Amino acid sequence: MEWSWSRRLSPALLISVLALFIALGGIGYAAFKLPKNSVGSKQLKNGSVTSNKVKDGSLLGKDFKAGQLPAGPAGPAGPQGPAGPSTAYAAFHDEAISLTSTSEASPQTVATLGGLPVGAYAVQAKLIADSESTEEDYTRCNLVAEGDNDYADDYLGHQVAGDSFRAVFAMQLVHTFAGPGTVTVSCRHNLGVSAFVKEIKITAIKLGSIGANTGV
Repeated sequence: MEWSWSRRLSPALLISVLALFIALGGIGYAAFKLPKNSVGSKQLKNGSVTSNKVKDGSLLGKDFKAGQLPAGPAGPAGPQGPAGPSTAYAAFHDEAISLTSTSEASPQTVATLGGLPVGAYAVQAKLIADSESTEEDYTRCNLVAEGDNDYADDYLGHQVAGDSFRAVFAMQLVHTFAGPGTVTVSCRHNLGVSAFVKEIKITAIKLGSIGANTGV
């Protein structure tokens, strides 16, 4: 008897075999015939790339939109830096102060600037010294910061036609305080009467450092 495919294979079976062949051929094409660089963002479905498809540690900060990465906790506050080198401290005394001291060893304190923080300073002082005496009245004032000092002096008096002579005393120094510091202005004169000082100004400017200080 002669074999017949048409009698042995039903139409349904033929259709199934054909479908299987097409399916296998499609898989092979997708797996082995896909052109290079042919898959882009348009070919990827939304949500198709998940966490398990991304290599751990492979993403960079630039891969995320601005504001997408949450900010970390604030770090601890850093140490407070030193005060700037231009802080100024000042004391003023404008009223007249009579001079009673004639002692070179114990001059009379007429102004004080205290409470200066630790550090280096440039200090200046200015005052007016006057005398109503008709005699020559020698007056000397000292600006003192611990072991550093400066002074100014002049001869006052010599009254002429009812006028007294006055002098402007200006002093300055530099000093470094290892602890809280105080600056003083003290004066003396040689007659013991009729001399006074007024308009006393003391200014201490805090410095970063002092390059050289040989003292006075």
